[in-house]
Amino acid sequence: MLMSTKLKPLIKPKTIAQFNKKVKDSTGFLIFGSLLPGVSAQVQFLGKLQREEVLWEAQIQTLASYHAQYLNDKSEKERAREVYSFFEISEPEKSVARLHVVLAVPLIDEATIKKTMVMIRCYKRLNVGKHVFGKNL
Repeated sequence: MLMSTKLKPLIKPKTIAQFNKKVKDSTGFLIFGSLLPGVSAQVQFLGKLQREEVLWEAQIQTLASYHAQYLNDKSEKERAREVYSFFEISEPEKSVARLHVVLAVPLIDEATIKKTMVMIRCYKRLNVGKHVFGKNL
């Protein structure tokens, strides 16, 4: 399930070049609307999708948070199928791709965000859709 609402960053760069200028002397990503550590974070960072440079607009959240947010109304059988970490990528629009990452970690912190960025940037054959990985809770 992709995020149903658009992310609303404090700083909204219009181009990849503008984003590069904003983060040149910082961490390489922008966090907005989130206090760390927490159960979720909204982040922007640069990467590639299908060999094209994109600005990722990502929501990164814990698996427990995802369950509480999206699976309360599902049956026990349906919830049992949703116990693994995953990420889901939307079709890019104007070089901006939305990314939803759900991780089996207790909290999202800066180190988790950096590891997630590395995972996405290094993932072979990254494409649009849902990718399940890792262990369950």
